[in-house]
Amino acid sequence: MAGALSHRMLDLVGRTRPGPLRPRTHELGTYLGIRENGRLVAMAGERLRPPGWTEISAVCTAPEARARGHAVRLVGTLAARVVARGDRPFPHVAEAGTGAVALYERLGFTTRRRVSFRGFRTS
Repeated sequence: MAGALSHRMLDLVGRTRPGPLRPRTHELGTYLGIRENGRLVAMAGERLRPPGWTEISAVCTAPEARARGHAVRLVGTLAARVVARGDRPFPHVAEAGTGAVALYERLGFTTRRRVSFRGFRTS
């Protein structure tokens, strides 16, 4: 089942481009999803967990399922779980102008700083 789950998640990420998600990223924390007619149409999850904090990541909704409150429900549920275990949730936004910043601000988050991420591969 995990392989099929990862495949569905990667498909949704490929269609929505919320930021990086690798085949085993879902193993880093809780990932929640919403299905319609058996198809994954929205998801959000936890990724990085520096002491006292938990990143909310991979928040995305398929184009055909937008404007139904899926992202709000998913992020709200994850944030409540993070707070309940004593951490502070923080979302990350891959690119400004995607609507994500406005969503997070509606949920009470504020922009603290902009960060540039770089990835490198070694042989």
